[in-house]
Amino acid sequence: MNRLPLARRTAAALLLSAALLAGCSKAAPSPSDAAAPPAGATKPSGSYIALAVEPGTLSLSPGAKKQVTVSGVKKDQSKQPLAGDKSLTLSSSAPDIVTAAADGTIAASAQAKTGQTAIVTVQYGSLKKDIPVTVKTSLDDTIATVGGVPTVTNPDALDVVVNKQRSMPGTYIPKLIEPNVPFTFKEKSEKRMMRPEAAGALEQLFAAAKKDGIQLYGISAYRSYATQKSIFGGNVKSQGEQTASQFSAKPGQSEHQTGLAIDVGDGNPKCAVEQCFADSPAAKWLVAHAADFGFIIRYPKGKESITGYEYEPWHIRYVGVDVAKEIAKQGITLEEYFQDAVAAGTKPKQ
Repeated sequence: MNRLPLARRTAAALLLSAALLAGCSKAAPSPSDAAAPPAGATKPSGSYIALAVEPGTLSLSPGAKKQVTVSGVKKDQSKQPLAGDKSLTLSSSAPDIVTAAADGTIAASAQAKTGQTAIVTVQYGSLKKDIPVTVKTSLDDTIATVGGVPTVTNPDALDVVVNKQRSMPGTYIPKLIEPNVPFTFKEKSEKRMMRPEAAGALEQLFAAAKKDGIQLYGISAYRSYATQKSIFGGNVKSQGEQTASQFSAKPGQSEHQTGLAIDVGDGNPKCAVEQCFADSPAAKWLVAHAADFGFIIRYPKGKESITGYEYEPWHIRYVGVDVAKEIAKQGITLEEYFQDAVAAGTKPKQ
């Protein structure tokens, strides 16, 4: 076997080592040479521990849509809106009923039916948040003629609409408890009682008002069909039916029978259940904060032609936080919330 001289073999080995070193440097570029992330991209869930969605639940009429706001929640509980982030996705469990777009717009199909539901899942990296969506109850679907009287068919619903064209069943009596709040009277009475959901929320509302220096008192909560019959009859005798109907409900047409409504005051007897209550700090506090606890001012000023009743700043009604905030934000009534301002006059099913 022919061998190269030692000197030449040594030189060849050195050249081979240099070539290998050069190849290695090309195969492993420095971090500064790595490709940059695409514009607009954010590292999914890197600095967030959870997602926050507002509103957290939706109730949409067929064909209606609403945009939700999605934020990333950091360890210090601060929130960063994620609008426009390409890593954010929304998907629907039932696209034929509800659709969800990347910009946060959630829409109910025009063909969706009352009571249908879907879950919209918001995802950002490994973080997920579900938004329950319900196709809003139609007022036409929740009324029927019973004994010649247009009567609601969903008396247990928190958003039941009761007015002069939509009566509660005469035999309806909800489950009732007494909220732990001060009243303007000491005796035991049915007008201290409310449905548990409303009673708990009322306790929180009164506590928050007191923290802000506002003392509230309950005046009249639940009223049975029989009690309302007696009250209305007395008002008719003293003021005539036409005048009485402007401020007093006929039996079955009172929200108080639902167990979700209560008249409140600030302890001033002069303005108890009178419109002058509207000028009090307590009434102004209610306008600003009632929705945070699921209550609305049921008979607002300027909406008499829709609600059928005069302005009552003292009458608050529990409908749940999401519905209350929507109504307060838009400055509408419960009737208008169902996208039918003249729904109080809809023809009942035969």
